[in-house]
Amino acid sequence: MTHTRFIMVRHGETEWNKERRVTGQLDSALTILGMQQMRQLAERLKRVGFDLLYSSDLGRATFSAEMISKRCSKPMFVDPRLREQHSGIFQGLTNKTIMALHPREKEALRKIGLEYIVPKGESLKQCLARIIDCLEELALKHPGCNVVIVTHKSALKGLLQHVLEIPFASARRIKQPNGAINVFIYTNSGWFLETWGDVSHLESLEK
Repeated sequence: MTHTRFIMVRHGETEWNKERRVTGQLDSALTILGMQQMRQLAERLKRVGFDLLYSSDLGRATFSAEMISKRCSKPMFVDPRLREQHSGIFQGLTNKTIMALHPREKEALRKIGLEYIVPKGESLKQCLARIIDCLEELALKHPGCNVVIVTHKSALKGLLQHVLEIPFASARRIKQPNGAINVFIYTNSGWFLETWGDVSHLESLEK
């Protein structure tokens, strides 16, 4: 059975991640720790080996992917469909500020979940649709390959929900650290999860 293996990674820590701000499709520079995470990740991917490297076109992802590209001597391809969810009016704000400025919208997100379209943004369902469209196109284009994808937290958690049919409320309790490795397999029978949230390559940074 033909399959494509997607080694999907979250970009390194950013300044806004550190401040717990919703970044969405805005951008924020990697922290010193974020760059260290990407160096460690690149070393691991070099040891493991892979065939192709694709990235979201947002700056924090392309910067992370460029570090992998240079260390592993692989060209980097960019696809905007791999972007993070557009979080509309929540972008750039901390959760505390969102609760103060947009309590009704925050409550609507909690109640409606996957299909809630954030004002001036998109729903997680819309975000997931373009990501799956991109990945399944790549699977057909690169059958049997190991493909590294540099993307974002909501995009990754949305894919996890889709593959394992996890309810929106439950998925919110699942962590996805910066620099983590997640492996999904796409076959003729559909999607399968192999690895989630692997940060064993970052252990030395936690000491």
